Amino acid sequence: MTLYAGKGEKHMKINEAKELLKLWVENEIDTSIYFIGGMGIGKSWIAKDVAKELGIGYDGIFPSQMGDGSEMTGIPYRDGKLQRWSIPENLPDNTENYRCRLCLYDKTEHNHKKGFYVVDELNTAPIDIRNSMMEFMLSGSIHRNKIPSGWARIACGNPETDGFQVES
Repeated sequence: MTLYAGKGEKHMKINEAKELLKLWVENEIDTSIYFIGGMGIGKSWIAKDVAKELGIGYDGIFPSQMGDGSEMTGIPYRDGKLQRWSIPENLPDNTENYRCRLCLYDKTEHNHKKGFYVVDELNTAPIDIRNSMMEFMLSGSIHRNKIPSGWARIACGNPETDGFQVES
């Protein structure tokens, strides 16, 4: 689904995207959305605005700014004969101590049983990070670290025509 697209492709208006996200939360749909649109048109803002309106959580990352894939996959450690993966601190959890970005920025509390986790600028990230993020976007998990149910996964990216180094 695109907010902005190339010649001949269907465009989605911002209000349509907002309504889609509201329906998503209301119906607890467990899949991911990928918004493609020009720089600065409000792809991630849409999710933030709807989260504020509904009083739910909002968080996310910019994989294009990550140093390596371990920032999302966690660091491996040994547990007896098994290798396990630590849980990255940037993944939401439903614990009492978790504070989403809206809580931190707006100084308000939100229902963290539901929310939007936005992966911004996904298609400009290095390939190793993009690969781990694709697993996350498709399944909601990386290794055994799973995003809580009720948290929608939203990826945002810029089209190749915007002059960024993107890979589709």
